[in-house]
Amino acid sequence: MLVRQHRSELGDGDDESAAIAAALAAAAADDTLDASPDQVASHAAAAAAGRSVAAGLGLALLAANLAFLPFVLGSLRPRAIPFVGTPRTRTDAIFDALKALVEADKARTATPPPALGSMAGSTHAAAAVVATGARRDWRFIDLGSGDGRVVFAAAGLPNSYPYAFARCVGVEVNSVLFGYSWLRSKLLRLPQGRRVEFTKQDMWRLNVRDFNVAMVFGNYGLMDYFGKKFSEELGTGSDAPPGPRFVISNTFPIPTWTPSVAKDGFFIYRYVAKSIS
Repeated sequence: MLVRQHRSELGDGDDESAAIAAALAAAAADDTLDASPDQVASHAAAAAAGRSVAAGLGLALLAANLAFLPFVLGSLRPRAIPFVGTPRTRTDAIFDALKALVEADKARTATPPPALGSMAGSTHAAAAVVATGARRDWRFIDLGSGDGRVVFAAAGLPNSYPYAFARCVGVEVNSVLFGYSWLRSKLLRLPQGRRVEFTKQDMWRLNVRDFNVAMVFGNYGLMDYFGKKFSEELGTGSDAPPGPRFVISNTFPIPTWTPSVAKDGFFIYRYVAKSIS
């Protein structure tokens, strides 16, 4: 008897809910019937616009996630370095300091160079090479080039400088940053005889033996590794221009290396290659 009464009460509740739903549907139908065709069209257009906005936001969010993915994956690599852009003022200061360093070397009287493999403490080997005049065959490489701003600045140096880079290369593992810099390089107009290249590659796996000027924006924990890499590779290839090699370190010094230039924010090291093979 109690079961029947409980079921009866549930049935009454269901009937009441159904009645409320029917009343709401009838009210909505009355509103629709009372609305003019223009109002119906306006409501339909608003609903379609809402769906379009929602779809657009969804696609934008998906695109943002896909664009951010290379940064996340890149940070998981061994000895990874996050992208931090170099301000143009610092880039100009770096190449002006290198200009002053080369000009100072030219002004010195060339003397017999010291043993190859010595670090920046001696300037005589560098002076012996650059004293002959302006060089236009230097090669520049930026390890972890990011959006390519430093590479483009190196390629666009004016002819008034005592050196010019015939080849400027940026190495970047991040797909988004590489794609941006590569695309920009295709649209860039450079002085005659100069070219810009970008390669998507792990910088630790690329040998820098064919370059005489290298730049890096590392971090404290990796500078020992960079010092070892440059001392073993930089300028040791047969295609490297003759003369001194310069290492530019943005923000972080290389331990045990003595800089020729040490300014607020960067260090320039002069290095004489151990051997040219």
